[in-house]
Amino acid sequence: AVVSVANTADTPENEGTVEPPEQGLPEGFFDDPDADAKARGIEAPSVRVERELEEGMKKFEEEMAQETERAESTRHEIDEKRYEEAAGEEREFQLKLEARLRSLRKEAQDKVALIQTKPCELAVVAPEGRESDEDADASDGDVGFDW
Repeated sequence: AVVSVANTADTPENEGTVEPPEQGLPEGFFDDPDADAKARGIEAPSVRVERELEEGMKKFEEEMAQETERAESTRHEIDEKRYEEAAGEEREFQLKLEARLRSLRKEAQDKVALIQTKPCELAVVAPEGRESDEDADASDGDVGFDW
């Protein structure tokens, strides 16, 4: 007599359920977790840790690149603002200097015009009572010091 065993997974009433495949060795059979995972045909813990580390590092590098880009953008905006402020201050200073230049030129033109219109009145004449400043200085030099 031949006994046939019907596979219960193929029956229509068990279509939605998935039974785990039978494993030859139980989990933890080997002392080495990598050898245990290899014997059971799953990813080794060291490989999984390495993969997770690489994924974490990749995510970290992407975040660092974004933060670096954001920092550069902020630094660029700050530099532009400083440049605009400095340029504005330089423009104001330049305008003040140009206004002062115009004022001094006008003053010089007024003086030249005044000299041309009244040359005799502005001439300085030395008084006749004094001979020169050199003689006055010479008398001060004759003072004797008693030390």
